[in-house]
Amino acid sequence: MADSLPDDVLLDILVRLEEAPDLSRCAMACKRLRSLVADPSFLGRRWPWPADQDACHSPFSFSGFIARDKRRGRSEGVTGLLIPGPRSALGPVCRARALGSFMPAAYASLLNGAVPLASRHGILLLRLADSDRTVVHLAVCNLLAGTCDVLPPLKLRSAYDDDREWCAYAILTDEDCPCQGQPPVLPSNNSSFFKVLIIGSNEHLMRYSFYTFSSRKGKASWRASKNCLRIGLHANGSFSDVLVRPGMAAHWLYSGSSLYLITFNMHSGHTSYTKLNMPMNYEGTGRPCLTLAVDGTLQLLWMHKAGRQLDILVQHPGQQYASTSSAWVCTGVIDLKQPGEGDTEERGLSILGEKCGTILVKDSRQHVYYIELETGTMEEVVEWPHNSGIMPWDSMPLEMDWSAFCISRLGIRTTSKSRKRHGRKGTRKSTDHGNTS
Repeated sequence: MADSLPDDVLLDILVRLEEAPDLSRCAMACKRLRSLVADPSFLGRRWPWPADQDACHSPFSFSGFIARDKRRGRSEGVTGLLIPGPRSALGPVCRARALGSFMPAAYASLLNGAVPLASRHGILLLRLADSDRTVVHLAVCNLLAGTCDVLPPLKLRSAYDDDREWCAYAILTDEDCPCQGQPPVLPSNNSSFFKVLIIGSNEHLMRYSFYTFSSRKGKASWRASKNCLRIGLHANGSFSDVLVRPGMAAHWLYSGSSLYLITFNMHSGHTSYTKLNMPMNYEGTGRPCLTLAVDGTLQLLWMHKAGRQLDILVQHPGQQYASTSSAWVCTGVIDLKQPGEGDTEERGLSILGEKCGTILVKDSRQHVYYIELETGTMEEVVEWPHNSGIMPWDSMPLEMDWSAFCISRLGIRTTSKSRKRHGRKGTRKSTDHGNTS
């Protein structure tokens, strides 16, 4: 039937497909559809990039949150489900997908039981299943290029088997880490460069060491910072997901008996920390969430103790460059519009994460919701796995250039070189890809 339709009619049909995997399957049906889907003008129409080109409206669009499914254990593929966010290219919020379905099929055995630790522009940092308390085995999986790099083992003497809570992780691209003296790099799907940052705890959880790994030629090895973070951290605290400001800094929020902002400077490579002082008698519940304001400055989102409002806090004017501690003030309040009947106070809401104006929260019944930051509207995420004790480190945002992902799955553009970072199975390849169904 498609043969009898003109191209413009087919394009109007294809652009209306809600889900990226459905579009990929259509493109694989015949050469004509494949040619139409792979055309740059169609991809630009399907996934438009507005003129402002900010972090939330670039080709690396927010796709949803990766949910850690504790019920599944580590026996089948990469652990976790991708829960699409509002207006995600993957389609309606109600359709969850196994994270392993996006992974290159050639690495299924290697990545079996792997746990996602961090993501950036379609690149995932994974902890492999054979890690233990003393040695961590990591891999970097590029979903766009269909490649996987196994990193050299890293010795981390953690006091816990699962260090997702006790350590901080980040993976950066060449856009985030431009070479010294070079102009900023535009987002690219062809670059093979990545940089891994880890703040690792020791057995006593009283001091933290900073580790970096760079894939750049001549630097492909772990490096430990000589300056340890001595913050007096303890077992009741945890790190947030990383907040990256390209070309400037990577930030983590440590929440414990006190709040600390930990900053990695992209230019100097120096790591510092600042204690955050909240307004007197301020009452928030759960852990605050570190985000970026519209003007690019740091801000905190914190659920008010009453559970009906979301507070916005920023650094006190004049203290943006404070080195040891800084005062923060509440500058805004968002009234929450809860779904259905009931009282938000009884729900016991707390924040799990945020990305591009979409806030992920849970209630005391372990139900999960999306909140639109602009409107305060809440929507239940019914496909979130109902685990007991859902915590912030059980979720992680994912952003992806879906036009590049679609092209890579069609085999139109591949990388030309295969490389091997370490002497284990997991050599970089770009010819085999996982399915997207």
